[in-house]
Parts: sequence; structure tokens; C-alpha cells
Amino acid sequence: MTSRARSGVTRRQPADRTQSLKPIVQLPGGAGRVDQPGPSAAQITAALAISGTDALPESLRPGSLSTVPVLVQPAEVLTYPADAGRPAADDELWGSGWRHSYRLGLLAVLVVQAALTLRLVWSNTAFADEAEYLWYGHLEWQHWLHGGSLPQYYLSGAPAIYPPLGALADSAGGLAGARLLSLVFMLGTTALLYATASRLFSRRAGLIGAAMFVAVGPTADLGAWATYDPMAICLMALASWLAVRAAYSRASEVWILLAAAVMVLADAAKWVTALWSPIIVVLVVLTAPTGWKLAVARGFRLVSYAAAIGVPALLLLGGEVSVTAIGATTTQRGSGGDSWLAVMRTAAPLVAMVLALGLLGVLLACRERAGRKLLLCVALAGAVLLAPAFQAYDQTTVSLYKHVVFGLWFGAMPAGYALSKAVVVNAAKGWRVGLAAVIFTALLGVDQASGWYGFWPNSTQLMAAVERYLPAKGPIMMQGGDQMVANYYLYRQGIRPDIVTSYAYAPDAVSVMIETHQVWMVETDTGTGIPPGSIQESVAGTPAGLEHAGYRLAARMPWRDPDGAVGWFTIWLLAGRR
Repeated sequence: MTSRARSGVTRRQPADRTQSLKPIVQLPGGAGRVDQPGPSAAQITAALAISGTDALPESLRPGSLSTVPVLVQPAEVLTYPADAGRPAADDELWGSGWRHSYRLGLLAVLVVQAALTLRLVWSNTAFADEAEYLWYGHLEWQHWLHGGSLPQYYLSGAPAIYPPLGALADSAGGLAGARLLSLVFMLGTTALLYATASRLFSRRAGLIGAAMFVAVGPTADLGAWATYDPMAICLMALASWLAVRAAYSRASEVWILLAAAVMVLADAAKWVTALWSPIIVVLVVLTAPTGWKLAVARGFRLVSYAAAIGVPALLLLGGEVSVTAIGATTTQRGSGGDSWLAVMRTAAPLVAMVLALGLLGVLLACRERAGRKLLLCVALAGAVLLAPAFQAYDQTTVSLYKHVVFGLWFGAMPAGYALSKAVVVNAAKGWRVGLAAVIFTALLGVDQASGWYGFWPNSTQLMAAVERYLPAKGPIMMQGGDQMVANYYLYRQGIRPDIVTSYAYAPDAVSVMIETHQVWMVETDTGTGIPPGSIQESVAGTPAGLEHAGYRLAARMPWRDPDGAVGWFTIWLLAGRR
């Protein structure tokens, strides 16, 4: 028997469980029947609780002389799922709706995220970081399959994790294929945010939090980068979900062990991810369905498992090179020359909206005296500040627009929790508050993503000019990160010239290399907003110095980046070598 609710959903009426009560003895009616006394009040209460009905069966009505069955057990076993305590309104999207609306809402969020990122994927040629990681990934495969040599580079993550995977995507679909792999990682990150926040707060908070995460500009930006970051943040999100999932399972120790293993993998994928590993430990502690002592013990076990997995892997697989790389690229980079105020000013527009709503979630949890939920909101909102604080300490804004995404993933959860409270206050119109916040953040985010992505000049003309003068008659010196771009594009064509970067040499050393003809080609990259490199600072690296040393101007190509900066790629060739 079914009835149709106003929302159009078919709902099944509760079954009459009084029919499933099993008697021990049922005396037949008629002659010789022994009249039983009426049921007691306790029997009546128990029967009503099990049956879920208001009407009593004939045999249990007071004063009845009918046969009274002796209750043994209900025919069905009553179970209580982990989310049984959630309010009924959370099963619907805006207080009234239909089943599965949250899944469709998440699907809509993911579609929007994909659209925001796809507009960037084909917008520019490879950035130096992308070119370096993909090129090194190809070298890793050559080393594994054919025993080729590997150059020693200090990368921002373990060279055997993302670069080979990115190189596979690059082999299949070129640079766009590698960037689409990053988009897949970021879509998974958003889905994991929804799943994690749904367990910590509610499905409504999870959906709004996921929408806020997608709306901020750095999220769309990061999904179009063929770098370590998307894979690392996806693994961090997976470790966080596993840590929270441990609280809902009888096999919690297995989930904690899995969380530790994935957390170590995330930290290895990009070293700076370890900055947010303490937040994952906090999630294990605060979601534990135990007292404080046992909860803290869970966190200690997570740290122990991670150390038992990570330390041997670091020493055995990476060795001294990995330890040095961590220091050179992450913990001991030295001063970048940017003041802490400049770092905070750069970070503010990227994190302000999510941080403000996350702090509002803290205030709401405090008002409700929510106990551990309050501590969760404090930890998750505080995670937003870790990247700006760390880079203010390093005095650098380099890659800040990418690193803030790690903290925004955590901060979007209390932000979603805060906005979801508007629906609780007003089920009919409260959803408009969350929608307005997401739209406002998205309007700012689209402009941010466009501004931060593609700020480097297009290298198509440069690579065409370099290829025109190949095969090389000797080593090539290129400025800054241009050598990585050349290595990547030339490697895809099977060309592997000897390219060195001026970044690795002091100005005096560059002068000696030019004057003694140790390099055959010299490439310079000059323009507005580009500080002079060691080539320009060297005596022989100026146009007059290059001509005096016997080099001739071979090509000069103008460039303009999306921000309006202009400059020139210039190629000098050693005279008489062509």
C-alpha cells in the first residue's frame, strides 16, 4: 500500500508489526478454553513501541478475555544506521525536495568546476614548472625501461610519483592530456570534500561547502596545471575522508592505517602537503566515538603508522637526494625578498570569502555549545591560514595561489556548515543565502583564475625559432626557465640537445662561457616585469658584449602575456658555426 506525498515521491506506509509478533502458546478458541487475565501496562507499552501503531490489537485491549500471546521477539531486527541521528530535513535539498537531490546537486557542482577549468586548459603553452615535471617524467620512464641516466634535480615532490604519471598522460594526449589528468584529480577532490563534510556536519553543508570550494578562483586554476599540486591535494583529501570514515566503522583500525598510508603518499607527492597533515590527525581525534583518552590514542596511532611507513620509504627509495630536495624546495628555501605584508596582501583576495564564512561557522558552533564540533570548525578554518603564514615566514609569494587551495579545501567545510544554518532558520528561503554566497564568490573567482593562469608568455614562436637552427652545433644557454620549456617540447620530437640555464651560473661565469665560446646559442628573455638575469648582468651577456664575443643576432620575437606585459625572446648564434 503506497501513498503519494505532495513532492511527488512515493513513500511506503509503515508495516503493521503487530502481525509479526510470535507467540509461544496460542490456545484454540471454543470449548474448553481457559480465560487468560488481561495484559499488564508494561506489555501494552512494549507492544506499542514495537508495532509503531496507535491502535491495540484485540487481544491486548484491557478487559479482553481473548487469548493472550506471550511475546518473544519481533520478526524483524531493528537496526540503527550511523546517520540515523540526522534531521529529516537533511534528506532533502532545500527543506522540501526529492530523494537523490544531493547527488544531483554534487553532479551540477562538478560540471561547473569542469567548465571553469576547461576554458583554461588550451589557453597557453607549457609553463616552466609543467615542462620540467613532464620532461623529467619521460626521463624516469627511459631510466626504468632502458636504464637511461637521470639528471639530478631537486623537485618539489618525489620524482617517482607524479612525473611518470603525468608523462603517461602527456604521451597519450599531449600537454592537454596531462592537464586533463589534473582536472580529474581536482574533481575527485571536490567529491571527497562533499563526502567528508557530509559525515562531519550534514549533506547540505557538504554540498554548499563543495560549491564554495569550486567557486574560489585558485580551484579552477589548479585544475588546469600539469603539476604535482592536483594529485597531492586529491590524496590529502582522500586521507582526510579515510580518517573521518574510521569513526563510522567497527574496523576503525584498518581505516586509520589506510589514512596514514595515503597521507604519507600525499606528502611525498608534494613535500609542502605535510603542512596540513596535523589537520588530518585532528580529524581522527575529534571524530572518534570515544572519550578523550582513547581519541588521542587514535591520533597517536595514526602518527605512528605514518612514521613507520614514511621514514623507511624516504630513506630507502629517495635517500639523501630526497632529504636535500625537501630542504632546497620547501623547508630551507631562504628569504624570497617579499615582506610578510606583501604575502598577506596577495593571499587576502584568494582566501577571504572562505575564511570569513569558516569563522562564522566557528561562532555558530560556539553559540550552540557544540563541543567537538566547535573544535572541528576551529581546526578546519585555521587550515586556511597555514599556506599564507608559511610563505610569509619564507618571505615569498611564489606559488602562493596554488598552495592556498590545500587550506581552502578544509576551510570550505565550516563555511558550508555556516551557510547551511540559514536553511535551518528558514526552510523556504534560507537556501538563497548559500546560493548568493556561492555566486558572489564565483564572480570574483573567475577573474582570479583568469589573472593567475597564463601569466607567462606563449612560447610557440620561440620554439619554432630554436628548431629552425637545429641540429645544435654545441651547448645552448637559455635564460631562466625557458630551458625547461625547450627540453619538454624538443623531447617530444625526439630532439635532445645540451641545454643549460643561466640561472645556475653567476654573471662572471656566464661571461667566461660566452667569451670562450663554450655555448653555441644564447637565448635571452627580456621585458616588462622580468628582473634582469645573470645573462643581462654579465659583461658579455649584453648585446654589445655578445657581438664583441663573436655572436650574431639570429632572431628576435616579441611577446605579450595576458596581463599586458610585453617583451622579447632573442636568439644569438656563434658566428661561423651555422
